[in-house]
Amino acid sequence: MAYYADVEEQYGELQEVPSEHQMLERLVEALGYHVQDSVNWALIQALKPFTQPLSNFAKREFLGESSQQPRLQAGDSGDVLGLKLQRSSGTSSAEILSQMATSVLRDHAYGGYLPPQTSSSNPLQSSSHSSYHDPFSSKSDSDDLQADPHPRKKQRKMKHSTPEENSDFPIQNLPYGVFSTRDEPRRRIGVAIGQFILDLSLVKHLFQGPFLSKHQDVFDQPSLNNFMGLGHGAWKEARAVLQRLLSATEPTLRDDAALRQRAFVPQTSATMHLPADIGDYTDFYSSRDHATNVGIMFRGKENALMPNWLHLPVGYHGRASSVVVSDTPIRRPMGQMRPDDAKPPVFGVCKLLDIELEMAFFAGPGNALGEPIPISKAEEHIFGMVLMNDWSARDIQKWEYVPLGPFLGKSFGTTISPWVVPMEALMPFVLPNAVQDPRPLPYLCDDRPYTFDINLVVSIQGKEMSTPATLCKSNFKYMYWTMKQQLAHHTSNGCNIRPGDLLASGTISGPDEGNFGSMLELSWKGTKVIDLGNGHTRKFLQDGDEVVITGFCQGDGYRVGFGRCAGKVLPAISS
Repeated sequence: MAYYADVEEQYGELQEVPSEHQMLERLVEALGYHVQDSVNWALIQALKPFTQPLSNFAKREFLGESSQQPRLQAGDSGDVLGLKLQRSSGTSSAEILSQMATSVLRDHAYGGYLPPQTSSSNPLQSSSHSSYHDPFSSKSDSDDLQADPHPRKKQRKMKHSTPEENSDFPIQNLPYGVFSTRDEPRRRIGVAIGQFILDLSLVKHLFQGPFLSKHQDVFDQPSLNNFMGLGHGAWKEARAVLQRLLSATEPTLRDDAALRQRAFVPQTSATMHLPADIGDYTDFYSSRDHATNVGIMFRGKENALMPNWLHLPVGYHGRASSVVVSDTPIRRPMGQMRPDDAKPPVFGVCKLLDIELEMAFFAGPGNALGEPIPISKAEEHIFGMVLMNDWSARDIQKWEYVPLGPFLGKSFGTTISPWVVPMEALMPFVLPNAVQDPRPLPYLCDDRPYTFDINLVVSIQGKEMSTPATLCKSNFKYMYWTMKQQLAHHTSNGCNIRPGDLLASGTISGPDEGNFGSMLELSWKGTKVIDLGNGHTRKFLQDGDEVVITGFCQGDGYRVGFGRCAGKVLPAISS
């Protein structure tokens, strides 16, 4: 039995031919999923037609009990479910099974997707030159599977090959949003796919899994709050169903022209709304580079960081009512300020209007009042991420923020992108988090401290500019405190979080000047001009300036994007 040692180590000694159900479980395990996870329900449903061939393969491959089709030896080849297998020396049965499982999933569960083209009447129609191929990278995946049969940190990257490689919304993304149209002004939930929105209110009956079969109405709501509150099991199940429905080999949508016509809405025909009813909004201050820069400006290099900054994720309670969706204009605020320290304060128009490049996450299931969320459970309460611009009135903020922190300098407007990218779509882009020194207190210590490689760009276009100019480029990986730490700290005193609450990162700045995420830093408190090219400069925002934040994770031939977070500055309304 030495030949099967590698298999026995993973699955135990095989005394008899596995049952069909056991084969399905092992098939799923070979792909690195947990059998109890809801995603496997969808996988098993998709693979049921192939259980007998799988059992036959197990009998032949694991036990060699077929005289007509002997077990593959080194150098032999075989054909299982249309997959040509080549056994080379050292290739284990488990690896062969993994190859077959990958092929089955590619061809029958997640494969064949072609992002919709606006000129096509069938968003799911495949073509020979542009289709969704090979969801899993076989070489790297095989390595991952051998190293860790249940990888959580090593999520496999999906490949995509279409004319829309730079689209923010391939099948690997599937972000959720709330939209309406002129013909149907009712707000409802959709998923962005290519240039289209799939209206989930029209396909809710297709979610038949154990988590969603009794909660299909969550997709017929004017906000995502109820869906957010269902938790990880429902989110993973929904994602698996959507990827299956959007594959070119799945006939449900592909072959129903009438349903497609109603269910797929061009994004250009839709009006986007806030994705959730935001009950509470908290803004953190978690970029060490940003905190250091601001500290140097106002307190000097020796006192750049406050004594508590390296020990806890500093945050403040923001104003949820003034969080707006992308492309909502922002009115320049009025406020009390003290521009001259030798004179009394004045009330007037903000002159130092700024942007803050941020990201934020929406909370999922809440916690009961008085019951903290431990950091080991924090990711179960994080639904997905959006881009954010936390507009800031620096002159108002400077005068008011001591001793209780920001108030009117922040509460006049915060812009977020409309599409919430689910955390599962971001897992292929995990990076180790920065080393935290000193080591945080135990309640903030995470066994798996990770961040994400999310590229961020801020552009600005003024009334006098014919094209936008890049203001800065940064990356979410520069954050010091993680989202899990932010949530664990936020609830450590028993504060209760509710589905749809918004928690923001704080300004995202990197180590270099081009990575600074605010004009306060780029102009170094207004002491130098920011060169925008073609003779255009800024220190702070002018009326008519439009600021656009974009962000994306770059995969192998595809990108997971966030859309845009945009807003234009309107003149103040003088009293």
